[in-house]
Amino acid sequence: MRLFYIQTGSVWRVLAVLLKSAGVYVLALLANFRWIKLLKNVLGYTALKLSWGRNKRIPAFYPVYASIEPTPYCNLRCPECPSGLRRLDRGWGMLDKKTYIRFLRGVQKYTVYLNFYVLGEPTLHPDLPWMIALARKAGMYTALSTNGHFLTPKNIRRLLMSGLNRMIISLDGYSQDAYGKYRVGGNVQRVLRGVETVVRLRDEMGLNQPLVIVQTLPFGFNQHELGMIRRWCENTGVDFFLIKPARIELQDPQSVCPTFPELKRVVKMPRPNSCWRVCSTLVCTWNGMFLLCCYDHEGRYTMGGIGYNSGSGFAWFNTRAYYLMRKRIFSERARLQLCAGCPES
Repeated sequence: MRLFYIQTGSVWRVLAVLLKSAGVYVLALLANFRWIKLLKNVLGYTALKLSWGRNKRIPAFYPVYASIEPTPYCNLRCPECPSGLRRLDRGWGMLDKKTYIRFLRGVQKYTVYLNFYVLGEPTLHPDLPWMIALARKAGMYTALSTNGHFLTPKNIRRLLMSGLNRMIISLDGYSQDAYGKYRVGGNVQRVLRGVETVVRLRDEMGLNQPLVIVQTLPFGFNQHELGMIRRWCENTGVDFFLIKPARIELQDPQSVCPTFPELKRVVKMPRPNSCWRVCSTLVCTWNGMFLLCCYDHEGRYTMGGIGYNSGSGFAWFNTRAYYLMRKRIFSERARLQLCAGCPES
């Protein structure tokens, strides 16, 4: 189940939301006014879709979406997250400026949508506003996903001035009791104050962006608070309230299970052999390593990296490692554990 809520306080924000539903390129056009880049991307996106439909091992265009990981560090201990469990085999650190600039130069010509999140809490990185501003200058639509614990007035102003287009804030409960069951170590009042401050400062500064999205994972222990969260979002002026399905499985589906050891991800049978993500998205970790997709949190399927592959952009996206993995996905996706439980499945 997914639930969307649009606050109609700003005509321009609602217009931006409606245009986003028509396609990221129209939204990117309004954000950047780069007609030539838009035309190239529309033609390239069409070619990419056509090549994906024919299960091509080598995509017909550059990655149109990209995700970059500012840091895998996080202040919370969420029980289904490798970062929260402190069990990340691919290492810990902070994205340095040199790696980020090289990444940005490699993708800026064709990539339109840049997401500042893979694992961890991105706002822990001190240079995050600078990174966003650099991506905006390069003509990209920027998005950020955060747990909301570091949304102080100072940090919020820096993010607002960076030109950030979209901010997703996780709020998995309205009371501390419900919130703390999954967001272990978190403080729900701190998150609520942070969201309120984002909306207030954005309006005080006369900005139409970022779109503020509150996202909730529904569990048995917080489902009774979804209505309260929605009403709070409406009163606060949040642009979107999104209920994102939590992929869990209970021994007794009709009961409410508050203990996390009894929860596990739903393992689904994959769709027929194809995947849009691996044909359209480049995922880069904090140390410049490329992952097959954003759900490969542990880095089990590494596709090289900035420090290993020469060239940029299309060259990164079409190494032999990428080719062989796409070949497996397009022929035997059901046998890949990574694809089990993926929402694309």
